[in-house]
Amino acid sequence: MLNLPENPSGMDFIAAVQAHYVARPVETWQAWYNDPSPCFLMRPENIHARTFWMMLEALDSDVGAESQRIVRLRDVTEKMSIYQDIRRFHDTITHKLRTPVSLLATSVSLINSQLERLSAEEIRELMQTAAKGAERLVWQVRDVLTYIDAPLSIHLGKPVAVGEIPAMIEELAKKFNIQDINVFLQKDLAKARITLTPDALELTLSEALENTKKFHPQHSPKVDVSVNQPEPGTILIRINDDGVTLSAEQLSWAWLPYFQGEKAFTGELPGMGLGFPLMATLVWGAGGSLRLGNRSDGPGVVVEMKIPTVSTGQTEESPHSGDF
Repeated sequence: MLNLPENPSGMDFIAAVQAHYVARPVETWQAWYNDPSPCFLMRPENIHARTFWMMLEALDSDVGAESQRIVRLRDVTEKMSIYQDIRRFHDTITHKLRTPVSLLATSVSLINSQLERLSAEEIRELMQTAAKGAERLVWQVRDVLTYIDAPLSIHLGKPVAVGEIPAMIEELAKKFNIQDINVFLQKDLAKARITLTPDALELTLSEALENTKKFHPQHSPKVDVSVNQPEPGTILIRINDDGVTLSAEQLSWAWLPYFQGEKAFTGELPGMGLGFPLMATLVWGAGGSLRLGNRSDGPGVVVEMKIPTVSTGQTEESPHSGDF
């Protein structure tokens, strides 16, 4: 996995990892020598291969007078892919199929229950509505099937323009019934593009906003979103709410909810069910970084996503992306 020589004695483990992988979360990896907490090692996706994920776990032990660190590397690519596929499919079904199914079912139900009382004109109007719903359902199912058949399409495709973020957040706020939300976009960034596709960015923002609603004590969060450029080549999306303050344990395991039902080899049972890994895998897969922390000025959580921008020559849609 690390392409080590036959005799790796004396090699620096950190250097060996960084030669082939990107480690996430960044904060965990930077402190790994002193605190070997679990983290991910990722080889980013390209046109030839999908993203490759490994789980890095370690256990310090004393053998006589010497201290040793036992390291375990696990290929978790399939598990990460399955988790993402489930979440994408659920989100797609909810978003795409609810309206056409409702149109079709409501119209047919009215015709069936009120047939003797309806005029010919009313029946014709209801049938037209049902037909529109059925036609839309056919197209949406086709889109869903295309979505499933193109597992890399969430990563490949035309990078999203930063100027699309406010409208995307507005739609998601309506979806989750978040009434109090403010969005600030640095004006000169509207035409900049980031390495996430629109689908990937929408899923990422959806996870973040859904959590602000889900974990707020009254389910009525006040959400502030800011989009700016802290340094050339990087866009920072910052989302904070006024909900709960997370414990150190919750912050630590928020990265690993997918492994909630799987004991680590130390015997612990990680995972706090915060719905964070989909955001992490999408942002990390795009070459970005993600930070989760508590607000310093009161209760609430802060999510920061740093995502690379792309140059003009990189904004063309990949020929390998799915056709939606």
